Amino acid sequence: MTTLRATAMALALACALAAPAHAGAGFTDLVLTDPVDGGKMPVIVFYPAGTDGQAEIGSYHLAAARDAAPRPARYPLVIMSHGSGGTRLGHHDSLAALAEAGFIAAAVEHPRDNYRDQSGQGTDRQLYGRATDVTATIDGLLADPEFGPLIDPAHIGIAGFSAGGYTALLAVGARPDPKGFATYCRDQMADAVFCRGRPGHPPFGPPPSSLQDARLRAAFVMAPGFGFLFDRTGLASVDVPIRLYRAENDDVLRHPWHAQRIADNLPVWPEYEVIAGAGHYVFLVPCGAEAAARLPMLCTDPPGVDRAAVHRKLNGEMVDFFTRTLKS
Repeated sequence: MTTLRATAMALALACALAAPAHAGAGFTDLVLTDPVDGGKMPVIVFYPAGTDGQAEIGSYHLAAARDAAPRPARYPLVIMSHGSGGTRLGHHDSLAALAEAGFIAAAVEHPRDNYRDQSGQGTDRQLYGRATDVTATIDGLLADPEFGPLIDPAHIGIAGFSAGGYTALLAVGARPDPKGFATYCRDQMADAVFCRGRPGHPPFGPPPSSLQDARLRAAFVMAPGFGFLFDRTGLASVDVPIRLYRAENDDVLRHPWHAQRIADNLPVWPEYEVIAGAGHYVFLVPCGAEAAARLPMLCTDPPGVDRAAVHRKLNGEMVDFFTRTLKS
């Protein structure tokens, strides 16, 4: 944190200690170091605060107060991993809900696989490097002078959407087999998302010996991609509670090759839910008018699907899941 921002938070904290406790959410931005290439890695952190607040970042309206004073305590930590080409703000409503419920929730913007830079897509940086981003984010938060003392290091979980759901699985012990691309694309040549109309796929190196972060105790996995890279052997080491979601009318991930395949091959059947009628992007934060006009593919849901209602339910289930698995 900059000296100015740290001073502001310290002054606000003094005021909060003198005021009655209130369940609100604050947020702030950190810049950590990309563990693969050494560049900058943005992270947004939501945390329990002593006041309500609102903030605007571009077209995103956040239900949290920037740099508000944190309520002093020790909180479980949840890391959020966005989808391919996404942003750390893509699930800000879920992060705010977690913060209001007594969690610190941090979303990493994955280097070279975000809305500003997709140069790592289809490379080892995406397939394996994202999991190292998760570990670097946990390390950075625990070492941070403001947030480190607020985090309970024995109670850490992860949530992720699409490629972020895949990332969450890697981080809790799943091991992908890159040869699964050739097998999948031989049968699913028309899948332009993963196969680009070819029966093969650009080669990937073997995964590192382990991408697991043993500090993670639970995973909330939304419409995970790359499911065809996992079989029973690759998922055998996953031994934390898993809550898994699939969108019924997912137009990006072909059923049953992703969420269903993962559910079928996990050593313990997960908490598994199918969101009726929904498309792939229903898990992203509900869009305002500006975003809906600019990004209709990401913001438009199938007829009959109310994304705001889906998120009220989804966020409540996320809070419930992590309360049961991290606070108990």
